[in-house]
Amino acid sequence: MNLIHLETIYKGCDLSDLKANPAKSHVIRFCQHTSHSHATIMSLLSNAFLNAQQLADEKVSNEPYHIAILWTIDIHKKRKPENAETALETLRYFLLNLKTPANGAIVSIYHVPDAYSAQATPWRHSQIWPFEKQWNPQGKYVTVHKAEPLMSKTRIQGTKNSEEKILPLVKKYANQYGYDIKYIDYKMTAQEMYETMRYSDYHFCYAGATYFTAAMVGIPAIAWHHMDKLEYEEVRIENLKGEKSIRAIQINGFGMSLQIGKIRQYDWDNDVVVSQPNLNQMFLDNQNEIKKAFIGMIKK
Repeated sequence: MNLIHLETIYKGCDLSDLKANPAKSHVIRFCQHTSHSHATIMSLLSNAFLNAQQLADEKVSNEPYHIAILWTIDIHKKRKPENAETALETLRYFLLNLKTPANGAIVSIYHVPDAYSAQATPWRHSQIWPFEKQWNPQGKYVTVHKAEPLMSKTRIQGTKNSEEKILPLVKKYANQYGYDIKYIDYKMTAQEMYETMRYSDYHFCYAGATYFTAAMVGIPAIAWHHMDKLEYEEVRIENLKGEKSIRAIQINGFGMSLQIGKIRQYDWDNDVVVSQPNLNQMFLDNQNEIKKAFIGMIKK
C-alpha cells in the first residue's frame, strides 16, 4: 500500500492501540499548495476539529473523532532553505497545540510518497479552530509580519506598496505609546511565532500568513493588502438566542466562498461551534485605524 504511518497524536483520549484509518476517518490531504502556509493549514485543520466539536455539541457522538492526514510532499521539505523547520514539523506543532474537541481526537499522519502532490487540495477561509492557550497580552510589544517573498504574484506588489506606507505609521505609534516591535516571519519555528504573537498586544501584518494565525491565537490584527478600496456587505446575523440583526461586514480574507458573516468558529463562552462574523482580524480600511489600535491598547 502506498501509505507510510508516521505518527498518531492522541488529543484528550488514551487509545494508544488505535490509529485513524483513512478509509474510515475524516481525511485531510496536504499537497504542495497547502503544506507550507499557516492560512491553508488553519483552513484544513479547522474544518476537521470543528466537525469533531459539532458532533459533541449536537449529541451525535461521544467518541473521539478520527482524523487521517495524508502528507503528499517530501517529509523533509522546507518552503525556503532558511526556514527553521520543515513544513511537516510546523503541522505537527499545530496539531499538538490546537484546542482539544469535547470528545477528543485521534490524528494519524501518513506519508503518501507516490502521490501527485501538485494536485491541489481545495481550501477556504471560512472556519477557525483555536489554539488551546489563547492571547495573553503583556503590555510590552506589538508584532509585525512583513510580506513574504513567496506570496501570491498577483498580490505581492500592491501589498508591498501598502506596507511601505503603513509600516512607518506602526513604528511611529509604537514609539509614541511606548511599545517595542517584534518582527516574525516563516524563518522562525511555529512555536516561536505562536508564542511571540500570544504575548503581543496587537498584530500588524500583510493580508496572509499570520493574519489567519492571529484568529487561532485570539489576538486582534490589522492587515495591509493590495486592494485600493474595501467593500462591505449587509449580512443577517443570528446569535445562539435566536436574536437577529443586520450588520455591515467587511469583505476580507475570511469568508471567501461563503457568506462573509457566517464564519464557522468555536465560541469560548458557550463551548459550542457557531457561525458568526469574525471581527477581530480586519483588513486596513484607512490609516487612522493604526492609531486607534494603539489607543485601544492603552485603554485596556
